[in-house]
Amino acid sequence: MNTLPYIGYSWYEMYFIFCFWSVTGWLLEAVDMTLETGHFQNRGFLHIPFCPIYGFGMLLVTVLLQNVSDTFFPLFFASMSICTILEYFVGWLLETLFHARWWDYSHMKFNIKGRVCLRNALMFGFGCILVMRVVEPFVEDRIHGMPVSTGKIVIIITGIIIAADTCFSLIKACRIKLRRSELFQILRRNRPDEDISEIESIPEDEPVLLFLSHK
Repeated sequence: MNTLPYIGYSWYEMYFIFCFWSVTGWLLEAVDMTLETGHFQNRGFLHIPFCPIYGFGMLLVTVLLQNVSDTFFPLFFASMSICTILEYFVGWLLETLFHARWWDYSHMKFNIKGRVCLRNALMFGFGCILVMRVVEPFVEDRIHGMPVSTGKIVIIITGIIIAADTCFSLIKACRIKLRRSELFQILRRNRPDEDISEIESIPEDEPVLLFLSHK
């Protein structure tokens, strides 16, 4: 596959990098929050085990920071900044569009409007160092080792699934915004041990956290 100028990767490679980290990010979120809250949570926006914010984040880090992947401090601070900015923007966008929150760090120290926090920023920095030096080279080797014909079939099938789920999830999210009763049904399912009576009195233009948050 042809490498794109100034990027260093082809669309083919970037698609698989995006998909790999979207699935891996979903798994990490699901395991982390299930262990912490005692309840399984599909933390992603989509219904399939796929969390695009992780895919986009790692794709940005992989493409933009490939020239500093062998460094420590430049890679740490740059990846921390990229991932934190992306997390803040996605959090703001979801709140603006759907008046709901998929995460909230308001109870954690050094947070900004509950969308990002220092703890996560540091984890992004250290995590990206590990990923760029150990995991990403392995992932790219597996991508290059797969027959291109097989890869194209995988792209078509997974692309259709992701696109269909994205459309369905967007429709459902819009319904949540319009129907507060459906929103509270989701809250009772995702936050079974919490009293949401106070949440039900929140003004309609105030974003509501859909899941149990980090302790």
